[in-house]
Order: sequence, then C-alpha cells, then structure tokens
Amino acid sequence: MSKPPPVTEIEPPQDGERRVILRHAANLPAIGAAYHVTNWRDAADGFALELASVILSDGKSSRLYRDLVVNKQSVVDVGAEYDMTSFDPELFWVSAQMRPGIKTETVMTDIDKQVAALRDTPVTAEELQRAKNQEQAGFVYGQDSIFREAQMLGTYQMLGDYHMVDDYLKQIDKVTPADIQRVAKKYLVDNNRTVGVLVPTGVLRHEMAGGGAGGAVHHVAEQGIGDLVAGEVIR
Repeated sequence: MSKPPPVTEIEPPQDGERRVILRHAANLPAIGAAYHVTNWRDAADGFALELASVILSDGKSSRLYRDLVVNKQSVVDVGAEYDMTSFDPELFWVSAQMRPGIKTETVMTDIDKQVAALRDTPVTAEELQRAKNQEQAGFVYGQDSIFREAQMLGTYQMLGDYHMVDDYLKQIDKVTPADIQRVAKKYLVDNNRTVGVLVPTGVLRHEMAGGGAGGAVHHVAEQGIGDLVAGEVIR
C-alpha cells in the first residue's frame, strides 16, 4: 500500500470576528479569545509572538496580571498562550476566569485595551528586556530536566532539525519593540479571532473537602439572552 500524500490544505483567512456561547455547569464564567497566527516557519513573527505572550501575561509584572488581577481584581486567572512549535498555523490564546459578580464583557473590554496597547505603542526597551530574560531563563532552566530536554529535541527534530534548538536564544534576543508592535497589528485584531464565553448553568458542589473537580451539578434557571452575552454570574 502506498503512503498517503501529506495534507497540505491551509485554512482560509478569517475575515470577521466569530463568537460562541457555551452553557455548561461551572462555578465561574470564563472567556477565551483565539487569534489565528503563524508558527515556526515564520521565525521573525513567531519569536515576536512568543515575547508578546510573555509581556501580556507571564508573571506578576505582566500587563494583564497587573491590570486585572492586582489593580481591578476582576479575575481569578488570566493568561496569554502561544506555542510556535507546531506543524500547522497556530492560535494565540488570551483567556480569563471572572470573579463572582463580574461580567465577561467588562473583562473582555479590559483585555482588548491591553492588546490594543501592544498595537498602538511600542513596548519599552526595559519591558522587552524583562520579557526576554524570563523567556531565556525558562528555556535554560527547562534543560535541567532530562525529560524536558529530550522532549524539546524531539519536537524540533520532527519539525526538521534538532539543531534549531541552538538558535532559540539568539532569535529571542533579536526581537525588537517594532517587531512586537508589527505582529500585534498583523495578528491580534478583532477580525482575526474567535471569542468563546462560558456561561454557568449551575454550580459544581464538592462533596469532599479537598475533593477533585467532581461532584453533583446543581442547575438553576437560565438567563435571558442579554445576560448570556453579558456573561453575568448565575447564582
């Protein structure tokens, strides 16, 4: 039997924001926004996106953490995630889980302001260097784990050549504030994303102290469509 040909189809560009609302048992509402981005094949953009995610949400000095967790105290968790080591074009995720009584539309507006700031104003040299230090430290300390080092080498070998690992720190160091602003303008725009909103339809009661995520689901009356879009907490 002959080997099947590789799948080479590329998803067409998204032209317009898409939104989806999920009604499901949960203790708190949550949101997630996924932007279509590139992967390792476009190194100039990929490494800039890596650092953009660090600037937005890696550590207590990151923009989203300072704004939403520390200053406004509107979320219990917020983060940006991107992994350039994929065969296919990737997604750049920004997600958050609201505190009780906080509307998802309020948090989404605040997240949008932080993303817009990346597009509108170049990051400072100090902030970018701090992000580089975090990324480089994570890369170096990650090699203390034999499993992590083997995983990394295997990943890059599947992408084409494990020697690409040797260029990682150099590529991170080459990223400039203009690069961060460029990829933010290119990818992190509303027309290029899908936003998901989790609206709780009930709460998960933990039957045992220290128990896991299991437990009985206690449903409550559904809200009107206006509240669903707003993402209000259901009690």
